[in-house]
Amino acid sequence: MDKKLLAMFRKLLALDEQALPDSISPEDFSKLIEKSDGKLFIKPEDFKNLQKSLSQKDVDFKKLEKTIADIQKKKDKGKSESEKALEKMQETISKLTKTIDTLNSKNESEALLKKYPDIMPELLIGKSEEDVEKIVDKQRTLNKKLYGDSQHFAPPDYSTEAEIDEAIEDVKSDKTKSGVDSAVSLLELERQKGDL
Repeated sequence: MDKKLLAMFRKLLALDEQALPDSISPEDFSKLIEKSDGKLFIKPEDFKNLQKSLSQKDVDFKKLEKTIADIQKKKDKGKSESEKALEKMQETISKLTKTIDTLNSKNESEALLKKYPDIMPELLIGKSEEDVEKIVDKQRTLNKKLYGDSQHFAPPDYSTEAEIDEAIEDVKSDKTKSGVDSAVSLLELERQKGDL
């Protein structure tokens, strides 16, 4: 037989030279094909049987899928009114819990901002009192090292417009401040007055 044809059959059938030698005769080759029918070569009947098996498995799978969907529908229908109400209550509770957590976080942030005006509240939220004190001490030490006394940066706490008006009069009457410093202080006080 032709060596190129035999080489092609070896690659196609994944055979070595021992199973399909170059010296094989056409008669021996036909015997090899007959002997390995259904092993090396697929019979048309085998292919049809495989197709039938796959089709049957597909039908079975679709039946199983429909059965599962029916069971789920029955389960949903079988829920009592109290179970449905309980599920709605659980959803409402989870929404309220999120809202409360948000409000607590906001309140905690405002309280921390008042207590430690020179420290960002985001650094302190959710920390224990001990951790908060450590963070505040470290941050103030860093601020003092970089900028001097960190209390200088704490904004004055005015609760009424009268207090702000009094502070404005103090700035106007202070002759030790330069005109620029007085103007900056007056602008800051007017802004705080507008925020009240």
